[in-house]
Amino acid sequence: EELCKRFGTDLNTGLTDAQAAINLEKYGKNALTPPKTTPQWVKYLLQMATPFAVIMWIAAVLCFIGYGLDQSSIDSLVLALALIFVIFATGTFAWYQEKQSGKIMENFTKLLPTMARVIRDGTKRDIDAVELVPGDVVEIISGNKIPADIRIIEQAIFKVDNSSLTGESEPCSRSKDCTDDNPFETKNLAYFSTLAVDGTAKGMVIFTGDHTLIGRIANLASTTVKRKSPIAVEIHHFVLVIGAIALTLGVVFFGVGFKVYGTSDI
Repeated sequence: EELCKRFGTDLNTGLTDAQAAINLEKYGKNALTPPKTTPQWVKYLLQMATPFAVIMWIAAVLCFIGYGLDQSSIDSLVLALALIFVIFATGTFAWYQEKQSGKIMENFTKLLPTMARVIRDGTKRDIDAVELVPGDVVEIISGNKIPADIRIIEQAIFKVDNSSLTGESEPCSRSKDCTDDNPFETKNLAYFSTLAVDGTAKGMVIFTGDHTLIGRIANLASTTVKRKSPIAVEIHHFVLVIGAIALTLGVVFFGVGFKVYGTSDI
């Protein structure tokens, strides 16, 4: 009764079209908001400016300078082109790996249902799942994906597969009775994107979109700051030290060679 009053709905006839429009305006569409992302071309360029890549660029530039001072041999030119190839090859591979691992929201989106059977104005109709709003009364049968977080009103041997959320391998039975104060443990709730594997149920939508359990998980997964592992920190430090040493030695020997032999014999 409290939920019915809050959402302006009726357990038998569902929402009116007018109230559904009001709730849609208030709560938004039943869809996950994609996180703000850095454009792929920017990510690609950043891979070309890592500490290791910078060292390689400097080495390539020095090779070009060496070839410019002495064009009798193309060894320096070949080495410079080889270094540039290595930079682009490793950068492209790293960019691709990052792109594949960053498809978090896309993976969540694949779990979401596309259609839902809802009762509005006393009639049953199939609508796009993104149009569901809190207060909608929906019917679920075996094989359907749960179209939003719902409170079970009626059920008949109803079981859901929560493995996509909790990792549980066995189907979980649902009932209309509250069995636990913890919303993640009680049996009278079914969650967005989980699969109905047995029986039938009727429920009221209580959360949609980003406010659902999977919406909150997706938000946490996409906004969590990535921290480097200890070994990654050590490797980064090692690259900087070796790079600094190599650059210093390269500049010193280049300067000494230029001073001692001049431009003709470098």
